[in-house]
Amino acid sequence: MTTSEPTPGACLLETKLPDGLQKELTKIKAGVTQWSRLTAWTWCDYLAFADSPQAEDEKKLKALLVKALQKQAQESDAYLSYGDPNSKTNAETWAKALLNLLVGKTNEVPGGENINLTLSEVMKKMTGQPLITSIPENEEFSKSFYVKVITNAFSGYIEDAPDECKTDGKKYINFIAYPPRPKLGKLTVTKEQLKDWASDPAPNPGGNYLPPSVYIPTAFT
Repeated sequence: MTTSEPTPGACLLETKLPDGLQKELTKIKAGVTQWSRLTAWTWCDYLAFADSPQAEDEKKLKALLVKALQKQAQESDAYLSYGDPNSKTNAETWAKALLNLLVGKTNEVPGGENINLTLSEVMKKMTGQPLITSIPENEEFSKSFYVKVITNAFSGYIEDAPDECKTDGKKYINFIAYPPRPKLGKLTVTKEQLKDWASDPAPNPGGNYLPPSVYIPTAFT
């Protein structure tokens, strides 16, 4: 009687995706692609609406997204490290701001009151598809996540929220990766790769949902 040999390294590969999200893998993969594209968009000078009156709003929206990501990471890390209650409040405020940006409520974000453009509109202009989190039938799904921005990794992940935190429909913690942009080059990621990944409606023939470089962060939007 023979037994099959385990795949080398198989015991090291255990997915962090909660069981409750396994059936939502199509949405998760779409969100991973879209987040990496948004990151590429913030890391280069490319504007989807460069030749239209909306270009100025797009610049402001890009800056607002970067600010929200940086502030949420900074304030949440400060609370986790030092227990400052003000930082906890600020982290929650910026987490809500990020969620509002991702579902298309730019005007409900501090600093976004006069921006007449949404991230979903930018994504649709770049790729032909709206953000998965902004589609009305996905509203309940989109609201099931807490948000925590991480800056020390190029890959985000999702975990089950602690039982005591599963309130108001929120079941999971979405760790969104937004590290510092690496020095551009062939060994990391090039300026051309960033622009192409942000702007090309079908950059990966064959359906591969991952970006062309491991140094373009992936996470669920």
